[in-house]
Amino acid sequence: MGVEKDHIKKAFGSVLHDLRTEKKITHVELEDLSGITRKHIYNLEKGLNDPTLSNIFKLANAMGVKPTQLIKKVESDVLREQ
Repeated sequence: MGVEKDHIKKAFGSVLHDLRTEKKITHVELEDLSGITRKHIYNLEKGLNDPTLSNIFKLANAMGVKPTQLIKKVESDVLREQ
């Protein structure tokens, strides 16, 4: 799978943003729930930062989903655009 790193970061950011807004969670609320700063969350959503495995687990837990759900959505987005 020859996918560029920036493409994966942008896909993760899009999935994170969509899920957060679908759940009607603000950046501030997600910061409180996950322990990740809202600036870092914002940068993840914009595709500027790489998500760590630890952060994926924290964000998924904070939004009430399994980490695999986040990863599967990112994978689906990446594969669809190839």
